Amino acid sequence: MVHYIHHADIDKHKWDRAVELSIGGMPYALSWYLDVVSPGWDAIIDDDYQIIMPVPVKRKYGLRYVIQPNFVQQLGIFSSQMTDSKTVQLFCRELISRFGYVILQFNYSNVSPGFTDLFPNYVLDLHRDYNELRSNFAENHRRNIRKVLQGRQLSVTTEAPPEQIEAFIHANDSFHGRISLLTQLSSIACEKGAGEWQVAVNSSGEIVSAIFWLKYRYRHIYLYSLSSSEGKSLQASFFLVNDYIRRYAGTTVLIDFEGSCIPGIARFFAGFGSRVEYYPILRYRNVWKLILHSLVPA
Repeated sequence: MVHYIHHADIDKHKWDRAVELSIGGMPYALSWYLDVVSPGWDAIIDDDYQIIMPVPVKRKYGLRYVIQPNFVQQLGIFSSQMTDSKTVQLFCRELISRFGYVILQFNYSNVSPGFTDLFPNYVLDLHRDYNELRSNFAENHRRNIRKVLQGRQLSVTTEAPPEQIEAFIHANDSFHGRISLLTQLSSIACEKGAGEWQVAVNSSGEIVSAIFWLKYRYRHIYLYSLSSSEGKSLQASFFLVNDYIRRYAGTTVLIDFEGSCIPGIARFFAGFGSRVEYYPILRYRNVWKLILHSLVPA
């Protein structure tokens, strides 16, 4: 038996506990994270939060629909047990019975025969020592990293002032609409000890590249990255990821690159020796139901 729960009725203590105990536990599903990226999100749960699914509801022109929020790669169903196809179908039926438009990316533990669309993610287990990890880098990656290290033009810091990072983003990110959300999200994550800015600076102390890492349990997510034209010419992104791998080599950390279907970005991630981990996406569209359910409260 599953229930649709409106935001005001969600027990966030039980919710976060369920995420913590889940097999596919992702920081994207934590209540504080959802509150930032999808204010007013709803949920589908079983009888006592043993199995949960966040519903990122959005409203536009009076229409209610479900769509993947920015800075969220995987949502879907979270449970302490592997979700079987019957459970996936049950939750999906409940979702599409209430909305006429749904685009929702589930998590890797939800892969089921019912899904026809699977997207690639790239993950890298860092339990081996650095030299062994480096031996699995693509030759092009090793060459780029060697060139940067020999040039000694860059250094790494995780203590750059927030205002300097924000100024760098405003100057180099052409997608200005997401900067405010990123700033809010990264600030809260850092306050909670769940995030870190790693930046590369040139000899003048100027930021030329930055990565925001979102951290949850053993999974460190490559949530956002940006390089200036100088950073790109210096291959600063290779330098930063290599530094991060070196720092956490020999630990239980799993780097989650968030994957990409764009060939160039996919090659960048794969070139560090990462493996593919697929996650499914649900697409559903019924125009008349979209209008009807927007007129009648769910």
